Amino acid sequence: MMNLVQFTMLLLIPATVAREECAAPVNVLWLPIGDSITWGCNGPSLGDCHNDSAGYRVPLALALTQHPLGPSNCMGFNVRTMGTLMTGPPYVPQDWLRHEGHPAYQINMIEDILGQSLRSSPQPPDLITIHIGTNDCNVNMSTADMEARMNSLLGEIKVRAPEAQVFLADLLST
Repeated sequence: MMNLVQFTMLLLIPATVAREECAAPVNVLWLPIGDSITWGCNGPSLGDCHNDSAGYRVPLALALTQHPLGPSNCMGFNVRTMGTLMTGPPYVPQDWLRHEGHPAYQINMIEDILGQSLRSSPQPPDLITIHIGTNDCNVNMSTADMEARMNSLLGEIKVRAPEAQVFLADLLST
């Protein structure tokens, strides 16, 4: 039977190894795409958007840069964003301000600009977040049509950025 001292030693050994292995942060290139929510607007139209708005993008970038649970010298990710738009508060790193948050856009409109979005960086994205579909709901698009549009967008992303990790957000009702 293992005593408390032996159990404690087993826990310390992997932590010591991990400390030595995770000194530098991993670079992550992130493409946030979507509608006014991705921009960080106060409403659905361009008039509701301000150049110092960033919505969920800044808190998520900040969270990604923090060290994970575990050894204290492990660092989070070195986050850079990509996209054709650049908005956000002046107090955050400029590397976090690029995005594809387009007010009033529907799912198919994001797919239409996907190539341009991906060309906004010489590297392909490591991470893609998608927050789109609210405006499709606002024009009473059927669920079947929205699903077809989303499947088309996701298929296009898989072809154009096959190595990217893709996260799709739930819709916000308006």
